[in-house]
Amino acid sequence: MSTMQKLLLIVNSGVASKALHIAKEAGAVGGTIFLGQGTSSNKWLKLLGLDDIRKEVMFVLAPRDIANRTAKELVDKLHLEKPAHGILALQNVTKWYGSRGLSQTEATEEEKVDYNYVMITVIVDRGMSQEVMEAATQAGARGGTIVHGRGSATKEIPNVFNVPIMPEKDIIIMLMTQEGSDAIIEAIQSKIDINTPGKGLIFTQPVEAVYGMSEALNNQETKKE
Repeated sequence: MSTMQKLLLIVNSGVASKALHIAKEAGAVGGTIFLGQGTSSNKWLKLLGLDDIRKEVMFVLAPRDIANRTAKELVDKLHLEKPAHGILALQNVTKWYGSRGLSQTEATEEEKVDYNYVMITVIVDRGMSQEVMEAATQAGARGGTIVHGRGSATKEIPNVFNVPIMPEKDIIIMLMTQEGSDAIIEAIQSKIDINTPGKGLIFTQPVEAVYGMSEALNNQETKKE
């Protein structure tokens, strides 16, 4: 049985539709596209006010062989080996349910693998993403992608003119080597005091392979030699 994988692709605005077409041609059943916002650590772009870049985030769920074939096709056809063309990550999925064309099952112990990279996800109130990225960048992060979302709380929801107001959230996604992730998480915790109830949430997920980041690609090439 092939392990299921989640393919995460972050590209510039307007590219995700082409990427989804490539994924389907490679055998993927389908995918989901979200709008996001990229962050740049380039000081000259910051001075010009051009450091925030519109991004598209695509998720694809597929068996391991199809996911790897899809990743190869995306790297080749979107030229992800070139700077600023996008980032692609593969993550193992142990259980999956409800996706048309995919069986409901889970991975066996023999299929679980070691990981060198992690995806750091930070969920905070809208407007706090800048503080998060400042702390993360100072701790070594090369950038991140911000997706806007909406939270749902168990407490009573405030009303304005009898309309319930849901708290707006920022979701920040960062890809990092495993050894560098602890410093980033500690910096974010210190910056926004995330352990205080209601301040936010940080969690990490293992990533099997990363494409489109020069440091990650160099590490992969070193392992092959």
